[in-house]
Amino acid sequence: MNEIKLHYSEALVREAVRTFVWRSVVRGLGVRVLVACVVLVVCVAYRWAQGDRGWLVGVLAATPVFMGLALVALYVAHYRNTVGRFRAMRVPEATLTYTEDQFTLTSVLGSVTLPWSAISEVWKYPRFWLILFSRSGFSTLPLADLDAEAQALIARKTTPISPP
Repeated sequence: MNEIKLHYSEALVREAVRTFVWRSVVRGLGVRVLVACVVLVVCVAYRWAQGDRGWLVGVLAATPVFMGLALVALYVAHYRNTVGRFRAMRVPEATLTYTEDQFTLTSVLGSVTLPWSAISEVWKYPRFWLILFSRSGFSTLPLADLDAEAQALIARKTTPISPP
């Protein structure tokens, strides 16, 4: 059984949340939806410039506004949850204990032991790895603390996916 101390900073946690939300939105919606929103905004601006103030222009203008508000709400929810848990930690560190079959993440907030198969994806970034358990559940592993052996085991036991 191997054990590693993971050290967190608020800057690292904020970056992880930003990265997770941005990538989730781009992957979840797809580039086509984002392009469609841009086209919609251009069309609304053109119609507005032509003097059209009808209800259809209002509805079309509201669509990207509501999508933007939904994106902001998603970010705020993840930010408050993740940064809130970070701030609740008296000592900003956790322990990763792992074997060939399972891993345990332990902090002052609690502990969870899961088989490696519980990780659906690993998103690799220069400062951290995000291990995903579901569409909205993830944990952050600071790379500064993960030695080569731990990185190799995680890569072997999971499906690592590099940034797009």
